[in-house]
Amino acid sequence: QKFGPIYSEKLGNVESVYILDPEDAELLFLREGPYPERYILPPWLAYHQYYQRPIGILFKNSEAWKKDRLVLNQEVMSRDAINNFMPLIEGVAHDFIKVLHRRIKEQNSGKFSGDISGDLFRFSFEAVTNVMFGERLGMLEEIVDPESQRFIDAVYQMFHTSVPMLTLPPELFRFFRTKIWKDHAAAWDVIFDKADEYTQNFYWDLRHKKDFNQYPGVLYSLLRGNKMSFKNIQANITELLAGGVDTTSMTLLWNFYEMAHNLKVQEMLRAEVLAARRQAQGDMVKMMQLVPLLKASIKETLRLHP
Repeated sequence: QKFGPIYSEKLGNVESVYILDPEDAELLFLREGPYPERYILPPWLAYHQYYQRPIGILFKNSEAWKKDRLVLNQEVMSRDAINNFMPLIEGVAHDFIKVLHRRIKEQNSGKFSGDISGDLFRFSFEAVTNVMFGERLGMLEEIVDPESQRFIDAVYQMFHTSVPMLTLPPELFRFFRTKIWKDHAAAWDVIFDKADEYTQNFYWDLRHKKDFNQYPGVLYSLLRGNKMSFKNIQANITELLAGGVDTTSMTLLWNFYEMAHNLKVQEMLRAEVLAARRQAQGDMVKMMQLVPLLKASIKETLRLHP
């Protein structure tokens, strides 16, 4: 409203161009070509380069990015893959609803008012790890494993400490051994250590397991496909875990915020979901085809809060 659909802004040593119109954004993506150059956050890149951490799709460009993206498209982004995820995410979603009911009961007033960002982070982590490994970690139980909570806290700390280093070279923060850099590096250390621990543990479990009652997760599919080295799989699983926790939880948090300010849309969404649930009769894949307003609300949330 103030600057128009396209404007530039310079913060510190970073100059950016912002595109707000969805049609303009679509046009930009269509013109990117086969090897788009993605912006990599300087503090993240500085950490990976200084500590020589393995990189996945988040930090790659050109042909290396394309090679990983083609594999992950099939295992993570394709319609068949998404259909495989549905039963895994559905169970986590039901448990998250139970958590919300528990919060309401705790206030003993028939309603709830408070901060659910922590619950959303735990829900996101439980959903993402279930999709990655095909197993639950119990993050929505009343008593949560402290080691799993460390991963969530590290993801939050990693994003939180990134902000001050976006306008000045992160190498300065490292050179002067600032608390911001130390906390940032410590957060990444936990993310890598815990992601590696999860991947190694589930890797050995999968090697000794032959029969699966349900979809066994992205890790198993990547190992079975033999299209990536194990080191490359570890790097991409780490980035999917860290990125999935934040993007899922923050998108939902902003969506709830927008729905709280648009009660008419909230009622329309509720009616759509209830109708879709009745029509689908428990088939989540079919249900997701019957909720266009819900999908549109998520897209609009991401447009307003990218």
